[in-house]
Amino acid sequence: YFRHCTTLSIARPMNRISPALFLIATLLVIFGTFGVALADGGAKISKVNYHFLTDETKDQEAEDPMISFERRHLLHGALYLAEQRARYGSYYSVFWGADDRNRPVAIKFEYRLEKSGANVKSREIEVLDIRRRNVTKFAVTGDEFHTLGKVVAWRATVTRDGQVLASHKSFLWD
Repeated sequence: YFRHCTTLSIARPMNRISPALFLIATLLVIFGTFGVALADGGAKISKVNYHFLTDETKDQEAEDPMISFERRHLLHGALYLAEQRARYGSYYSVFWGADDRNRPVAIKFEYRLEKSGANVKSREIEVLDIRRRNVTKFAVTGDEFHTLGKVVAWRATVTRDGQVLASHKSFLWD
């Protein structure tokens, strides 16, 4: 069948690129590279893991043993119900890295709670010993969690000398 088909090709050979196309491609590569370098800022937040712990999650059976381990890990050492209740809340692990590991950075975690309205609360941890890969943990627990409710929106930011190096936010953060 294919031996009998003939096609007429009117396309010109691609051995030479037009100067205008070459100029456009070069500009896209240059500005794309600078755009990435400027947006990077010297740090990167690769991901933010979230774990929600309450007495309601106690009876839930998970397929993945890591989920039940996380609950046992967070409640380790809390023997009494009052101790366990004080640990109920939202836990966040911010995974990040910085290019310049010689100067300290601050990891800022801003969040809004169910009953706090538009009021933004924040916590900040200064990191002096910066490694290639870092994890900074935040917890919204205790009285703050029990009186104001769950975290509904959050943003994690890596800053140095007041300059934002990287940021990662939840879908509901505006």
